[in-house]
Amino acid sequence: MGETDIKLIYWAAILLGVGCVFVYSSSALLAQRSALYGHETSYFIRKQILAGVIGTVIAVYAATCLSWKHIERLSGVFLAASVACLALVFVPGIGPDVAGVNRWIRVAGFSFQPAEPAKLALVLYLAKFISDRESRWIGGKATLKILMVSGLVSFLVYKEPDYSAAIFVMMLTLLMLFMGGISWASIGVTLSVILAMAAYGLATKSYILNRLKAYLKPLEDPTSRGFQILQSYIALGRGGVDGVGLGNSLQKTSMLPEPHTDFIYAVIGEETGFLGAAAVAVLFLAFFVYGLRLAHRMPNFFLKLATAGIVFMITLQALLNMSVVTGLLPVTGEPLPMISAGGTSLVSTLAAIGCLLCFSREAQPPDQGTPPVWPAGK
Repeated sequence: MGETDIKLIYWAAILLGVGCVFVYSSSALLAQRSALYGHETSYFIRKQILAGVIGTVIAVYAATCLSWKHIERLSGVFLAASVACLALVFVPGIGPDVAGVNRWIRVAGFSFQPAEPAKLALVLYLAKFISDRESRWIGGKATLKILMVSGLVSFLVYKEPDYSAAIFVMMLTLLMLFMGGISWASIGVTLSVILAMAAYGLATKSYILNRLKAYLKPLEDPTSRGFQILQSYIALGRGGVDGVGLGNSLQKTSMLPEPHTDFIYAVIGEETGFLGAAAVAVLFLAFFVYGLRLAHRMPNFFLKLATAGIVFMITLQALLNMSVVTGLLPVTGEPLPMISAGGTSLVSTLAAIGCLLCFSREAQPPDQGTPPVWPAGK
């Protein structure tokens, strides 16, 4: 067994620091103005730090006390628990109904969003399921079983409702199948499922259609549908090259909705400019490249798939968030990992980093890595 990969710790520590700085910067005035948050400027940053501590404890435990075999064996239990929690959000008294939305479980004064850990659970489960069939081509029956499991998770998330997270679950599934050697025919089936979900959402959920209209023509309704993305553009434009200075954002004061969560990247762009926003993007790009290289060095199929799956899970969320803020995609609601305010998201991401740290102990030296294991299109 080798040593834990210290570079992953550096990366996580830097993004945690960036997240704490901008959660406070983007949320202090919002919290001070609202009686809901006790008029306390530190309301959100306290919750973020607490989540960071909990997540760090979980990551350290996973990195030092668990072996990859423990994680592999428990992946099915983890997924079953996640599915149970996704179902519990609809139970009165456990899952609070907030304006028709059931996304949280509240127990003993604490609340969490089970859709976030479910993403990690699904990646680990699929890595085990696919690796158990390493000697056999992943054909139609295995693909159907995977789609049934992923479809259940996606359906429960969709019913909360959290449409973008439901689509994200299926995108993760497609990536895992692609890396695991799925046939082109099965890729077509999986893509058809994703497209059918997208079409159904557009046909049945007016807010999804409004998001698409706001993305295509935000100026047609600048005070309603297009308001959020236009305010994001203004924030990025005000930031220019080097920003207006830390804490000096004007958009976060009243104009930019969700400045501490979904659109925190716009605040980063306004206060630190293109240079600061680009630096954050480069951090995620560096993690992506390094993470895939780490996967390449893993000695077995499960570790390769699980490592690559976690890397894709984190960086894809980051890419979606930054693409929304910069106007490249419609609003999705995906947080910026490690940076956006949100306790469950932060704890889940740190738990995923803990799994990577655990796996990194098994990595072979760079010159002994085995070939990549995602030969799609058999």
